[in-house]
Amino acid sequence: MKGEFMDFDEAVEHYLAGRPVAEIAAGLGLKSTGSLNERLRKAGVPKREPFRRGRRKDEIPGLEEAAARYLRGEPAEALAAELGVDRTTLDRRLRYMGISPADRAFAEEPVEPRRARRGHNGNRKDLPDEEIAARYAAGESVSALAQAYGVSRSVITRRLDEAGVAKRNRAQAMSMRMKQTPPAERKRLAQAAHEVRRSMGDHLPASLLRARARERNFRQHLRIGEEELAAMLAERGYPPYFQKALGPYNVDLCVPPVAVEIHRSTAHPLVNPMYRERARRLIDAGWRIVFVWLNPLNGKQAPKKSAWALPTPVLADKIVAHLQAARRDPSSVSQYRVIRGSGEDAPFGSLDPDQRAVIPAPEGVPYPPR
Repeated sequence: MKGEFMDFDEAVEHYLAGRPVAEIAAGLGLKSTGSLNERLRKAGVPKREPFRRGRRKDEIPGLEEAAARYLRGEPAEALAAELGVDRTTLDRRLRYMGISPADRAFAEEPVEPRRARRGHNGNRKDLPDEEIAARYAAGESVSALAQAYGVSRSVITRRLDEAGVAKRNRAQAMSMRMKQTPPAERKRLAQAAHEVRRSMGDHLPASLLRARARERNFRQHLRIGEEELAAMLAERGYPPYFQKALGPYNVDLCVPPVAVEIHRSTAHPLVNPMYRERARRLIDAGWRIVFVWLNPLNGKQAPKKSAWALPTPVLADKIVAHLQAARRDPSSVSQYRVIRGSGEDAPFGSLDPDQRAVIPAPEGVPYPPR
């Protein structure tokens, strides 16, 4: 009852006596019946039969003998018919006795296995099972065998199962089919596939769609320093876009024609070949790129492990100056710059801005060519 407390041994006695599990869990001070069931399972307490409304039927006579015969390998359907119950009832009673199909072990003289399924008229069609198995192993498909013997695919599949033949999966079946297909037929199939693809028209590449989806859900991708720098730029009259999609790429902050990438690492931003290629494509599309290089705090400066230095107002002023210069002289947009979070200029790295193509940034947002 509510407010009544008991020890675990007493709880086990109440459980075996049929007391409701919710009351026992409350008596032990547990918050859920699941916790009680887990403790009972670990203690090896047998699971009791669930409560059913109405009067429980008497125990099935001969159930223990049927269980022993079941373990010896006799089919459950035949045992259920002898006991006068259905198969579901017998399976449930066997589970309550702790018997599962995995426990079955065939005796030295196994019981005759259940007969194969019959057709609707009760007659099993006489087919050369060994020949079917041999032809399937040689590479013929289930469909071809079914057509050859005038039966359905399910009949061939069932005969292969009875013969213990391992069936091919879809990839193996397709590989086997292509090996047996003449070159002219393979060419015809490939041509048909190409025609279907061409009829679908040109669609946006998946990389563009992913970039646009990331821009729509930019809040899920905000990282250290981005919101702080965005707030500083907004105070200076240049509110940026977050995770702006520029073709297949997303830049951390964007105030056209300047794209700001915040780099959190001890290494130079352009050490990574992927970042160099990304920068080349964006510069070729007419964007100025500012790499903000944030370094980790060391020693007493770090409030916690792996803390990063945040952008400073000096950095925000330099980005604004860079942006204003780009808007005054659109012909100089195809450049890049690396600035530390403190506002100090960093080395350019291996990307030479003099070798970049000078393409003025258009009014909208261009897509870098790939």
